[in-house]
Amino acid sequence: MRVAMLQPEHSQRWDAYVDRHPSGSIFHTTAWQRAVDASFPYRWCSIYAERGGEVTGILPLFHVDNPFAKGSFVSVPMGVYGGVCADDEATASALVRRAGELAAEHEADYVELRQTERLHVDVPIVPAGAYATFKKALPADPVENLAALPRKARAAARKAMRDFQLEARHESDALDLFFHLFALNKRHLGSPVYPLHFFRNLMRELPASDILVVRHAGEPVAGVMSFYFKDTVIPYYSGADQSAERMQINNFMYLRLMEEGSRRGFGRFDFGRSREGTGAYKFKKNQGFEPETLHYAYVLGDGARVPDLTPDNPKFSIAQAVWKRLPLFVVKRVGPYLIRYFP
Repeated sequence: MRVAMLQPEHSQRWDAYVDRHPSGSIFHTTAWQRAVDASFPYRWCSIYAERGGEVTGILPLFHVDNPFAKGSFVSVPMGVYGGVCADDEATASALVRRAGELAAEHEADYVELRQTERLHVDVPIVPAGAYATFKKALPADPVENLAALPRKARAAARKAMRDFQLEARHESDALDLFFHLFALNKRHLGSPVYPLHFFRNLMRELPASDILVVRHAGEPVAGVMSFYFKDTVIPYYSGADQSAERMQINNFMYLRLMEEGSRRGFGRFDFGRSREGTGAYKFKKNQGFEPETLHYAYVLGDGARVPDLTPDNPKFSIAQAVWKRLPLFVVKRVGPYLIRYFP
C-alpha cells in the first residue's frame, strides 16, 4: 500500500472514489477543497492510499495555523463531515497514521477527523462527541412533505402561509442579499461571519447549488444556500432577519426546500449537524428528523488536549456579548479575519 499527497492530476480519481464510497460527502470532493483553498490561508495537505494502482482510501486535510496554539490539521475545514473514507481498516489506519506524522512534522497540536462513522484503526485516537447529524428520506410527491411534518411543525408552516403569506423562490443573483441575511444571523448568535468570497467560491466550484430567498410583502426576511450532491439536498448556510421570527420563517423555508427537493427527484434531505441541547438541535427534531451521532475523533500530539472551540466555552462569552452589539459593517469586515481560526 502507498500513501501519497493529492496532486491536481489526481483530482478525477479522487472524486470518482468519493462518488462510489458510501461515506463520501460533498465535503470530501476536490471542489469543496478548492473553494476552501481559494478562500482561507490554509495549507492543502490531502492524502490518499492506493494498492495495485487503485485508490483504496482518502483523507482530505488542511493545515490550519493558529496564533494562540501550535496549529492543527482539520478534515475538513468549514465542513460538518470529512475524515477518512477507506475500503478497509488497514487503509484507514495507514491514512490516520500518516496524518499524525504530518502533524508531528509541523509540530501541530492535533488532527481533527470529522467522521460520520466510528473509526476502527490501530492508531491511538480520542473520540469527541456532542454533535449529531439529521437526515431523512423525501417523499416522491412534493405535496406529501407538509403531511410528513410533526403536528406542531405542520401547524407552524401553515401559519406562515396563512397569516403572513410568505413567498419563497430560488434567486440566481441573490448572493449579496444572502450574505447580508447571513451576517445578521451570525451577529445575533455572537459568531464571526465567513467572507463573502468564500460563498462565491463555493458556488463557482459547486454549480449544483442555489439560494432560496423568503420574502414578506416583497421584502427579504430569510435565505438559505443549499448544495445538491448524490441523491441529497443539503441546506447548509442560512440567514434571517430576527425581527421576522414571529412569522415562522424557518418552518416555511425548509418546507419549501423539501418540496423543491422532491420536485427535482432527490431522495434525501440532510439537515447537517447540531450540538445537543442547542436551539438548532431541538428545531430539527421538531421537524421530524432523528439525530444520528457523529463520531468525530482526534489524533493528539504530545501534551495536547481535545480543543473546545464551541460557543459554549466560557472563554468566548465576553467576546460573544460584544460581538452581538457591533455594527453590521464591522461584523462583515472583522468576522472573515477571525473565522479562519475556527475552521
